[in-house]
Amino acid sequence: MSEAVSHSCTCARTFRIVEREHGLENLLNGHRLQVMASNRVAASLPRIGVTIGHVPQKLKTGGIEPSRRARLEVLRRIVTRTVREERVELKWNRAVEARPYLERLIQLGVERGPLDEYTSEMMDWWLPEKDLITKMHEVIVPRFQNRESPFTSLFRLPPQRLQQYIQNKREVWKRYDIGVLEIDGNPFPPVQAENQEQSNSILDALLSDALQAYMFEEQPEVKEVTENDRFEIVLKNVRIDSVTEAAILSQKRVFERTPQLNLLSITGCNLQNLSSSIKLCSRLISLVLPQNELKQIPDVLDCFPRLRFIDLSHNSLDALPSTLQSCEHIESLILNNNSLTETSFPNLSNLLNLHVFDAANNNLSKLPESLMSPKLSKLHTVIVSHNVIEEVPNSLSNLKQLRDFKIDDNKLKNVPTVIDLLPKLKLLDISKNSFSDSRFQKLANDKRAKLNAIVSLAKKVGKSVENETENEGSIENTVEDVSKKNSSLVVRTGIENLTVRRHISVSEIRPYLVCCVFNNIDLNGDSFKKFIALQTKLHASPLCENRTLSAIGTHRLESFHLPLCYMALPKEDIHIRALNKKSSVSASDLLDSLLRDAELARKRSKRSTIDPLHKYLHLVKDESALACLVDSQQIVISLPPITNSDSTKLTVETKSVWVEVSSKQSLEACKKTMDELVVSSCSIFPSLSIDQVRVVDNDALVSVYPDKNDLPGISLNRVPQ
Repeated sequence: MSEAVSHSCTCARTFRIVEREHGLENLLNGHRLQVMASNRVAASLPRIGVTIGHVPQKLKTGGIEPSRRARLEVLRRIVTRTVREERVELKWNRAVEARPYLERLIQLGVERGPLDEYTSEMMDWWLPEKDLITKMHEVIVPRFQNRESPFTSLFRLPPQRLQQYIQNKREVWKRYDIGVLEIDGNPFPPVQAENQEQSNSILDALLSDALQAYMFEEQPEVKEVTENDRFEIVLKNVRIDSVTEAAILSQKRVFERTPQLNLLSITGCNLQNLSSSIKLCSRLISLVLPQNELKQIPDVLDCFPRLRFIDLSHNSLDALPSTLQSCEHIESLILNNNSLTETSFPNLSNLLNLHVFDAANNNLSKLPESLMSPKLSKLHTVIVSHNVIEEVPNSLSNLKQLRDFKIDDNKLKNVPTVIDLLPKLKLLDISKNSFSDSRFQKLANDKRAKLNAIVSLAKKVGKSVENETENEGSIENTVEDVSKKNSSLVVRTGIENLTVRRHISVSEIRPYLVCCVFNNIDLNGDSFKKFIALQTKLHASPLCENRTLSAIGTHRLESFHLPLCYMALPKEDIHIRALNKKSSVSASDLLDSLLRDAELARKRSKRSTIDPLHKYLHLVKDESALACLVDSQQIVISLPPITNSDSTKLTVETKSVWVEVSSKQSLEACKKTMDELVVSSCSIFPSLSIDQVRVVDNDALVSVYPDKNDLPGISLNRVPQ
């Protein structure tokens, strides 16, 4: 096979077997292959790594009985033949059309295994010869257990072949291309192209000219910047001479003429050296030098006080300049595909504005210690995939804002229990490691596994974190601050009207309630935003679990009439003007409206699951009665865990706030949440004082907050009234 050209295997879009634009799903009516068009295929399987053509290929079905499914029969024969022979030569259009079906069939075997009912159905139909099913599961699938798609290769043979046929009594010759479709790992010799002497060809001459290296200052883009005082130099895929002394001087002359430069982007230009004269460009904001041959960077980064973005990916760096630690405004540090080790990094704890750290495909055996500094309070993305890291340190819990953490394809053995201490974590990839626990290993490699399942299993089978200060840490640290600022927290007790009567009707619905009153608060300036953000943070934390464990409500104390009653009523009988709504509606209508909004949001974001913030709606949607808090004028002020009343919402003039925490699970969950809310609020409102509130059921005391066992570590000054 001469001059075979490998077909591109980059996936253009998700392949849904028979859900094709040309209506292929209509061919399957009445046949059990309708299951192939079900949503569960798209929901549970990743994209296949081959291109799906935008235009369906024309397939002649000669020799097959005409029917609506003749096209599928052609594809099935090609797939069957390829599995049997592992390398087939056929018309190019047929190879292009059949390849995605073969890819998906192998992927089903790899992802689901032979015992899966759906996989068995697909194998039975696509491989009519039963011995080929055995071959698929025992010979072909095992080749790809530790490999992602594509599982096949497609080659085009340059010479076109002629085909003779008769049209209108005339002999016609038609040219067509030949393709070679093969399953990777087959026993045949590789498809190779013949080496031909083309040194005198036009293409070779053009390539030779393109490979010629030019001086930096000779580039048209650079001349434009130097002559017209532009602010950005952007070069891509142009060979630049950076080795000779003349080339270094050329860079120096450019940097001397462009002190106003704020962006230097040189991509794929074979850059081997960067002149230290770049320090003259003191206004530099972005330094983008990927896909070059740099082995070091000039130690002059402290000359760029405005530097925010550094991209040094795909180079040959084995060390970073020490002046990197002076770049306190850096937001993104992209260092993937180099030769860095953990000792290559200077102190990163001073990069206070760092948002993204990417050091994938390096030689790290552990995470840089300074990267886990509590000072990096804005760091939300850490990518260290494809290294040799052996352990996730407990100090990772210092990164409170960490949302994306990718540490796949490393050497991890111990189950990283610390992931339970990352409250903002949304995306975690720890696949392709060697965990000692087989159950955790399997779950970590399962692409369908959800984050909360991985975290729960890690807590169960992993070693507990020795310094488990994170759940308590915020309390302890804030308690320390409170103790420094205030000798004690004033708590007024025994106020007559501060009582909530719990009705027996709520006992089976949402029985647990804790309340108190915040006094001497000031919501001017940033305090209002901080107080609202605190409640949002707590709702997303393990203390509330998105309102499924406990829910917080806050109200202006002067906006309702005491005492209150905590009861349960049928949804149709509860009317409330919900937060930020213009009119009062029944709880039933409100719940339906919120569920519709949640479903629309899910569809707009194209997610298969409901957003966590709407999960609590599904806890109460089937309830016939809901818990509510009603004042002495029979006005509903709270509908936990759904909403508060708009008439009691906080304003900047508010000085006293009624705070409630309710739960269906336990009174302890309510008190833990309230403790955290009180302690964190002390740092927002230095003069905060609290009024004690009692919750009673007839004459029996249900709860009182704060009592002598609440707010551990804080000195309380109780003042009877």
